[in-house]
Amino acid sequence: MASAPLRKIVMVITGDPLTSHRPAEALRIALGLDSGGKDRLTIILRGPAARLLTEEVQEAVDGEELADRYLPVFEEWGTTFLVDESAADHLSKASTAFPHGTLTDAQIAAELAATDRVLIF
Repeated sequence: MASAPLRKIVMVITGDPLTSHRPAEALRIALGLDSGGKDRLTIILRGPAARLLTEEVQEAVDGEELADRYLPVFEEWGTTFLVDESAADHLSKASTAFPHGTLTDAQIAAELAATDRVLIF
């Protein structure tokens, strides 16, 4: 019996991790959806969510969990986070150890249109 192909999932995180638990919860869920780093999940960070990739994450509502439990797994998997243009401006001024790419709004729309499932946090 052949196994079903893995569904492509895009997770869009927009919340500010300095004021909300939602970005950390999104990454926790992402770990379960892409267990083992099978490249079926794309993570797009919009606006203040890009702080997840900077040293500011230590100041986040769930900073300890993010820095000690969630982000190291993505680093081990070699996950490339995608950020919108406005978030990329913030990252260019901050220190980040995570690989990231920049997308325009049109590219984000195309990414969402080409996926099987979208989760927005």
